[in-house]
Amino acid sequence: MNTEAAPVKMVVMDGIVMGPQHCAFDNCTASLANTYGGVFCSVHETEYEVKCRVYGCTSPKISGTQACHQHRSKWLKYQYNHTSAVLAGVR
Repeated sequence: MNTEAAPVKMVVMDGIVMGPQHCAFDNCTASLANTYGGVFCSVHETEYEVKCRVYGCTSPKISGTQACHQHRSKWLKYQYNHTSAVLAGVR
């Protein structure tokens, strides 16, 4: 979504987390609160569950998305670029 995003610390494929299963928050090594699609530990999940997921943004996210109004267009582009048709090479 954003070129300023934190480095990828884990890989999630079909809901299966591969690699380190710790919180994606900077310098946090706590276990994930939800290993099925979750990215934060229970402390950071509570703190950031309603905030925009763009790195460095603390605005509230829009319902049904992972971004705020300011970053909505980036979220929609990210979501489109990660559809199964696009990932399969069909445009």
